Amino acid sequence: MWVGVKKGLDISSYLSSPGVPDQRDTNENTNGRIRCTYPKGTKFGSKPKNDINDFLLNFNQVPRKVLIK
Repeated sequence: MWVGVKKGLDISSYLSSPGVPDQRDTNENTNGRIRCTYPKGTKFGSKPKNDINDFLLNFNQVPRKVLIK
C-alpha cells in the first residue's frame, strides 16, 4: 500500500528500524505526554467521551518543538 502512495505522490519515505525508539522521537515524546494523564493499560472505553475530548483539545493546543532533518 505505502509503495503505491509513495510512487503516486512521488515522495520519499522513512521507516524506523524495529526496536530502536531513538528513531521515533516525536512518537516517543507524544506517548510520554499521554502517559502523564493516562497510564499504560488505560481502558478508554470506560472513560467519558467528554473527558477524552477535553484532554485532546488541551493536548493539541500545547506547542511542541519540531525537528526537521
